[in-house]
Amino acid sequence: MEHMKHRLLECQWSPEEIAGRLRVEYGKCIISTTTIYRAIYSGWLNAPKASTVSVIKKLRHRGKRRKKRSIEEKRGKIQISHDITERPSGAENRSEIGHWEADTVVGKQGKACLVTLVD
Repeated sequence: MEHMKHRLLECQWSPEEIAGRLRVEYGKCIISTTTIYRAIYSGWLNAPKASTVSVIKKLRHRGKRRKKRSIEEKRGKIQISHDITERPSGAENRSEIGHWEADTVVGKQGKACLVTLVD
């Protein structure tokens, strides 16, 4: 813990650098970057409050929280203006020509696409 504290506060290493160096020196994952970040934010370093704030300001996001995107993707979606219940009876029993039905099938990797058209 003291080794990590020295590198973080005095050498100004990032949590990723500290975890990577420990992995190189000891051959396995001694401590993860997530654990180091938790130690910084919860104050386990026993550093003065001003020092903890200055450490947070030197981190990758500089203490700023990332905004989660909860917006639904709207690109590439076709807006359907009418419902299937509004379908004419001639199209339902297939007695009239000219009522087209279309469907698409996208391949597993998203590279291939198949379009079917039925009159």
